[in-house]
Amino acid sequence: MSNASFTHGVGIRMAAGHCWLIRLAAGTPTLMADGGTFQPGSRLRHHFVGNLHTLYVDGRSVTTWNDSGATASKGSGFRSLGMLGQGCKDTFGPRRFGPAMDYVMMG
Repeated sequence: MSNASFTHGVGIRMAAGHCWLIRLAAGTPTLMADGGTFQPGSRLRHHFVGNLHTLYVDGRSVTTWNDSGATASKGSGFRSLGMLGQGCKDTFGPRRFGPAMDYVMMG
């Protein structure tokens, strides 16, 4: 994420047991690559080299996104971690919560 604001970055979106690589540009999120499903206890990792972004689930590469147009912001001004959590409740139904994080590693 941008060090200055929650407007630019690349990362992982998780919802209802599904994951994607996502790009945030000028505050607008865009799903870039479908990573399929994950289970409780799964480990998700976003890794990039140059403009090639890879999403791993439990150590297995599940999708890649080649940002050939270099649209994702990066560099010394983009070294922060941004996290957004959401939950909801269906009327007279179950509570629905987003995935929980046990730990985050940045490097």
